[in-house]
Amino acid sequence: MRQASFGWALAAASALVLLGLFGAVGSTSAGEESHLKCTMTFDLSGWAFVVGSAKGNGSIECDNGQKAEATIEVRSVGISFGRAHFEGAKGYFAKLTDIDQAFGRYVGSSATAGAGGAAAAAGFVKAGGDTSLAIIGTGKGTGVSHSWDEITIVRR
Repeated sequence: MRQASFGWALAAASALVLLGLFGAVGSTSAGEESHLKCTMTFDLSGWAFVVGSAKGNGSIECDNGQKAEATIEVRSVGISFGRAHFEGAKGYFAKLTDIDQAFGRYVGSSATAGAGGAAAAAGFVKAGGDTSLAIIGTGKGTGVSHSWDEITIVRR
């Protein structure tokens, strides 16, 4: 039970940091293009032992009514071991002006912990751009990780 509490504490702390970093989602200042509020809901399963891999599917919805189905693939390297499955995880995009900008390759860092239950938080920046993605999820699994990750989101 103590390790599970650690996992929730780690995820909660990471989520607060990520929400602080991405708190300006959808905000604009004078002269800037209007940004959408887009959320990705997805399921993801994977494993890790120093190098990790996870795959899943989800959907992206924006506040202007745009919707799309997506396939998600994550590759990671770091201090990690274990296996996890996340259902209904959430991703929050910043600096999108169209849903098509959500697709592509992102790089960042994540923290995951679990002993029966699992919690994860991650922050990403799109390669070659300024779009960012914050991910928060809970699920089932065992293990712990802190890794550098690459996430690829492809339209289905």
